[in-house]
Amino acid sequence: MRIKIQLTIGLALTAFVMMACDQLPINRGPSIVVVDLDAIAKATGQDAAIQRQVENTRNELSSDLADTLAELEAQLNQEMERLGESPTESERREFQQMTTQSRQEFAQSQAIAQQKAEQFQARLVMEFRQRVQPIAAEIGAKRGAKLALLPGPSMLWFEGTVDITDEVLAALRAQPSILEPPVNQNEGAAEPSGAE
Repeated sequence: MRIKIQLTIGLALTAFVMMACDQLPINRGPSIVVVDLDAIAKATGQDAAIQRQVENTRNELSSDLADTLAELEAQLNQEMERLGESPTESERREFQQMTTQSRQEFAQSQAIAQQKAEQFQARLVMEFRQRVQPIAAEIGAKRGAKLALLPGPSMLWFEGTVDITDEVLAALRAQPSILEPPVNQNEGAAEPSGAE
């Protein structure tokens, strides 16, 4: 009798587990894919194009900084000429303050120029990413993926079968217009450093 009860309970539990398993979704593929944007940028020449645009912007900003520096130096030279060869102690202190203020203004202009260059580069990278994203999403969705990751230091490892980089690259090469940057890409990137 005891064996019959245990057998009945065992069969009931087995039936319950089997019913529960029928309710679980079937894994139809990886739920995560990996896309190496750096490899795609390099293979398509986008990394070099972005670098050229950033370098052009840095050159424009450097030119603006040189103009700012020349203007500040001219103001200091003009003030020095006005003071003559024997300025008073008060005039020397004022000139020193003016020199310190000019250095601070130039340092601030340099910091703003650096920030603008970095923001411009970040914008170009984000625009590239946005152009690639729909293709990667379409390929990932066909594989049943719900998430795409970029390889990096936070990723310990991944199986090669989840890497869709080559498929994304092939799709982009089949549609090269996707990677063409919008017209006036460089517009507004490098405003004069004294504009702030």
